[in-house]
Amino acid sequence: MDEKRFKKFVIAYIINISVIAIGVVLMIMATNGVIPDIFRKIALVAVIADVILFGRFAAGYKR
Repeated sequence: MDEKRFKKFVIAYIINISVIAIGVVLMIMATNGVIPDIFRKIALVAVIADVILFGRFAAGYKR
């Protein structure tokens, strides 16, 4: 893997981890009643979609 593709993969990985972390924080806050419960469902859908999309993205880099 050349340097340009590696940088693109690392940036996508950092974004993936960030989306998961933010989603988990939102789900915890919604469960504790700090924010409305609808945010828990939105965060769950966002995390699931992010994992699926990153899995497809990363499959192109396996070699």
